[in-house]
Amino acid sequence: MTGALPYPSEFRWADVDPAGRTFDRDTVPKVVAALVGSADGLAAHVLLATVTAGLAERYGSWTVGWRWSSGEDSGGPVTAWCCQTHSVTTPEATAATITAALLEWHDWLTDMAQRFGRFLPLPVDDLDGWERAVAHLITAVGESTRYDSSWYDCCETVLGWFLEAAGIEESRRADLIMYAVGGRFTSWVDPPRESVRAAAEDLAIRIAVDRD
Repeated sequence: MTGALPYPSEFRWADVDPAGRTFDRDTVPKVVAALVGSADGLAAHVLLATVTAGLAERYGSWTVGWRWSSGEDSGGPVTAWCCQTHSVTTPEATAATITAALLEWHDWLTDMAQRFGRFLPLPVDDLDGWERAVAHLITAVGESTRYDSSWYDCCETVLGWFLEAAGIEESRRADLIMYAVGGRFTSWVDPPRESVRAAAEDLAIRIAVDRD
């Protein structure tokens, strides 16, 4: 695979949706061990770049999310991986950690897809339906990221994916999300229900009512 790999939050839902792709999780330990072994002795950041590129080549670009953790100060849902400083140790331990992180990332995407499926299809004028869906997703992301550093970035990403899956025009998604959750949540804080409900209501109103 050539070219720079995207950051997970730059993906479209179509890029990471587990539906329609195959993933043989049983092959992951061997593949990761080989990639780590091939880069053993290189600087940690080079090793990780090599592994990430190799995983993307083998399984698809969606795999780059295996490092999306709060330990990387990026508010992601992966807990098996902390950061380069703490998670790169011996080749064997590093490979085991990367394997666990990739599988966790895949399982989280699968969980998100199942949550999307609970609400979709969702008509744009179903105000109550949109409120329930958005509040549910905000809470689910918060819990999976443990409301850690920049967890709201992951929240905005997931809401964008949901809007895409729901068929909302791409040109509207960023503004809709910014209007609803931009600046509303903070790191390391479990927001009160009122804040979650207000964000869900604001987004629902803009989707269902203000479509101009």
